[in-house]
Amino acid sequence: MTYAPGFRPVSRDPADLPYAAAAFDITLADLPLPSSDLIEEAKQFLRPILGEPVWNHSHRAFLFGSAIAKGKLSDHIDYDAESFYLACLFHDIGCVPENIKKTKMSFEFWGGIQAREWLFSHGASNDLADSVAEAIFRHTDFNSGKISSNGQLIQLGTLFDNIHAHEEHISKDLVEEIIKQYPRPGWANCFAGAMQDEVDAKPWAHATELRESENWPKITNNALAKAE
Repeated sequence: MTYAPGFRPVSRDPADLPYAAAAFDITLADLPLPSSDLIEEAKQFLRPILGEPVWNHSHRAFLFGSAIAKGKLSDHIDYDAESFYLACLFHDIGCVPENIKKTKMSFEFWGGIQAREWLFSHGASNDLADSVAEAIFRHTDFNSGKISSNGQLIQLGTLFDNIHAHEEHISKDLVEEIIKQYPRPGWANCFAGAMQDEVDAKPWAHATELRESENWPKITNNALAKAE
């Protein structure tokens, strides 16, 4: 069966993915940021809204996810750089301070809807807009079953950056390259603060799952956070 870009179904549980035994020797030069008129318009729209900490996190998530896709999952995931990059760029639009207060919806759902509407209004295809929105909706969904390729990659990338999960899949040299390009000063406290604000404003929000989970203390107690 042929799937639209970013939609190939894979296991939601990353432990069930068929990682290659040995990673390719991936460097930052192997992970170019995709470019198109749509992407450049999205970047111009998003950068002032997101601010530097979320902007850098979005890029680290893209690069960490891309590194795992190309280095350990190249035979299993249909990697589509454009749709994955757009999903990473938009994925936290719902949890910047002014947007948390704009809606009673959980930030992932509001953000996915906003991304889909913006992409449609700027000429994106149905498949591209849907792929981006689906990945954003599901990027904090850690239940069983299946998920889209882009959904899995954004989970791998954001969890690597936020709690240093899946560290065995990316070389330390590449991690250092990526963080040098997109620094994370204070990111752990920034992210934890945003999630706490989300939970305080919306005690029904999906982020309560993270707040009540064993992963919460890992946000500020992992190797990447301690190096900030």
